[in-house]
Parts: sequence; C-alpha cells; structure tokens
Amino acid sequence: AQQGGVLLVQGLNEPRLLDALAQDTAGPTLLHAQSVHLLGRLVRDHAWQPLVRRAGTVQAAFVVPDHSPLHSLADTRGARFLMPPPEASATGLACAALRRAGIAAPRMHHVSYAQAVLAMVACGAYDVAVADLRELPAGWGRVLALTPAVADACVAASPEVAPELARAVT
Repeated sequence: AQQGGVLLVQGLNEPRLLDALAQDTAGPTLLHAQSVHLLGRLVRDHAWQPLVRRAGTVQAAFVVPDHSPLHSLADTRGARFLMPPPEASATGLACAALRRAGIAAPRMHHVSYAQAVLAMVACGAYDVAVADLRELPAGWGRVLALTPAVADACVAASPEVAPELARAVT
C-alpha cells in the first residue's frame, strides 16, 4: 500500500505469509523474498508483476525413466510423484499443471534435496520425477510434459500497482 507517497516493501521467506500478504489489499506494494521460488509463486498464483528478473525462466519437467510405461501426463493418474521441496518453483508449477490436467489428489512426496528426486525415480521408488528443467541432466530419462515457463523474478509488484510505475522500476 502507499502511505504518504511511500511504497511499503515487505521481505519474506515463508509461503503461508506470502499468500496472506499477496491477497491483502491493504498489504505491501512490493514484495522481496529470500527465495526466487517464492516470488515465482507470487506471479503464478496471485498475478503480481515481476519487476527485477534474473536471466531466464523457471520451467518444471515431468520425467520418467526411459523404460517407463507412462507416455503422457494423462497416463500419470495413480502414479507416485516425487518432487523437490514444496516451496520450490518446480513443485508449484507442477502442482498447477496437474490441477489443469484434471489429475485430482496425485500421490505426491517431497524430498529436501532436488538432486535426490531423479535418483529415487531411477531406482523405481517412485514413478514420475518433477525437476527444474535447468537442473535436468542431458539424456536423463524421458520428458512426459513441461510446464509453462515463468519469469525468474526477484521482486514483484502488487497487481494494484500501475503498469507505468512497474515499468519505471524495472
């Protein structure tokens, strides 16, 4: 919100606080998070405007081992998904893609280290890996689907901020 012509900026690193602030019309005008993953969530889930961007985009890949009988996202109903931590951009993008595909209540599990996802799917403990496309090793498995790419943002402005002001900041 603007108070006396001053833009209020709120820093954060907790997903539930981010969601609450993003939906609060009397909340901050700009948000900066310690994690770029949380800022991607602002843009994706709450229509905030990315202001400062890192080079590139974030995109999640649904990946299976080469020998998997799964060939499309539609085939994954009932499959066991292994994903990075819940606050990771790839996880948020993948969950949104599953909702859009009509896959209700997927069997999802999360690991603390994104690098462990591919190894655990490769050994057969899970059926589908979700990985940040930038971190997917060349030649590993078969990509079933990719999510839409989202700007790798660092700072985001509320949807109420005039586009001219947002452009002036970038």
